[in-house]
Amino acid sequence: PPMKALPPKKTASQPAVSQTEKLKELVTDRAPPRKAILPKKTASQPAVSQTEKFKELVTVPNPWVHGSSDVRERPIKEMRFVLNRLSPDNFDKMCVEAKKILQTGKFDEEMFEKVVEIMFEKAVTEPKFCEMYAKLFSAFCSMTLDNGKNTIREVLLLYCKKEIKNRPDFEKMRAEAEAEGEADYVFKEELIRKRLLGNVRLIAELYRVGILQISVVRIVLKTLLVPKHGVPNDLEVEVLCEFLSVAGPTLDKEQSVVVDGVMNKLEELSESGRYPTRPKFHLIDVVNLR
Repeated sequence: PPMKALPPKKTASQPAVSQTEKLKELVTDRAPPRKAILPKKTASQPAVSQTEKFKELVTVPNPWVHGSSDVRERPIKEMRFVLNRLSPDNFDKMCVEAKKILQTGKFDEEMFEKVVEIMFEKAVTEPKFCEMYAKLFSAFCSMTLDNGKNTIREVLLLYCKKEIKNRPDFEKMRAEAEAEGEADYVFKEELIRKRLLGNVRLIAELYRVGILQISVVRIVLKTLLVPKHGVPNDLEVEVLCEFLSVAGPTLDKEQSVVVDGVMNKLEELSESGRYPTRPKFHLIDVVNLR
């Protein structure tokens, strides 16, 4: 049979200790809890009640009031909301809403220019929808301020001339980037290229719908065909071809002599051999398109 475990023998040196006595020993051996150290109140720091603190905060001479700043910005926010929802499918509906905002809102000269700037920037950043934005401008281009001074056509004309005049010099930018060793130059050039293409396409669409006159078109052609550095670079050729592909048919009906001179210049550039394949075939495509 298996052996049975023998119980431990109780000796006089090891008396039996109950569980209660063991717990008491643990509690007595534990260190006393630490007391929290409170900051001492001195005479230089008297106690301040919550009411006094609140009175100290309300010391602004012109406190903000709910709705006070929204009165001036509300028409601008509403116009942004309309432009964000604008699409070819709901163009008529959004055009009516935009007209209502311009007619009911009390615009001063600064707000009027701000609204036109929002519409212009929206069109430039979305060049695929420049035709739609040009129709939107055409729908209320004759609207004026209460004083009858500025119209959307006049403000828009100023923005277009400003964009053409402040066109960046890419040759200078490239030389500075090579000298300083900038790594993000290609990214900057791509952003400027997209904006320049959007500007030129919008100007061409505005000319097609009759908002801009032939004088603005002449400025664009002169700026791109005869730049300050002498010969158009690759980007200027691409922008010029984009402009002529949109505004060329309308320009050919009104000023065919101007188009003849431009086409002769494009043929010379395509046969000069100074451009790579892509801009070269851009020039050939525009000549064949006519």
